[in-house]
Amino acid sequence: MWPRNYKWLCCVAGLLHLPAHASCEVSEKALLGAWESVNAQGFFEVFELHANHRFDSWLHDRPEIMGATWQFKQCELTIVESKTFIFRYQVKLNRNQLLLKDTQQHNGVVGVYQKVKQ
Repeated sequence: MWPRNYKWLCCVAGLLHLPAHASCEVSEKALLGAWESVNAQGFFEVFELHANHRFDSWLHDRPEIMGATWQFKQCELTIVESKTFIFRYQVKLNRNQLLLKDTQQHNGVVGVYQKVKQ
């Protein structure tokens, strides 16, 4: 009986040590487009992720950050405007909503965004 239980325990322990990026179910293509805040918790009011990795945002219908760059890797979205302005978010896509959790803030605030219909 011990060998069978031992094998099961080894399998469970192996699953617990899977890398964090193995569970990412968000594709870069799904992030493309314009997104608008729906809960006023996120840093951006409206932003757009372009296919050429350009990032633009608007605040009160006026340009805020224009021509920044973005990268998506292992469910982390990194936006770089300059050497001093770097945003890092853990990303989840929940149906039609994009959830961005700031990895540099430890307050647990999550920005919720909905895709802008064009």
